[in-house]
Amino acid sequence: MNPIYAIENPIVPQGDTWLSNPETFISNFISTLFTLFLVITVIYFVVNIFQAGHKYILSKGDKNKAQEVNEHLTYAFIGVFVIFAVFALLKLIGFIFGIEGLENLQLTWPSLGGSTPQVDYGPRV
Repeated sequence: MNPIYAIENPIVPQGDTWLSNPETFISNFISTLFTLFLVITVIYFVVNIFQAGHKYILSKGDKNKAQEVNEHLTYAFIGVFVIFAVFALLKLIGFIFGIEGLENLQLTWPSLGGSTPQVDYGPRV
């Protein structure tokens, strides 16, 4: 008989599964955490690209300000590179030490809904 919970945690659905299979829970937790960092990093990167473009437009040919924009873009690209390097490092650690959860780590983009509906446009003429 399963226990009845009055409140379901939306972040960790089926919250008692970590007790029965902690390896799967840790694997899913790392994957979810990494996906969260990935989304935050990509949003931060896009914002930095727009900020750098705005600064470049406002620099009006000033070499010092253009150099600042160059540094801004460099740091933005370094940040994206670091997050993907961490992903590769986690997969490598999983492969070397045989940690199944890290070895099978995948980049998954969160979605707002279910699957994309398939539209039938009828026969082609």
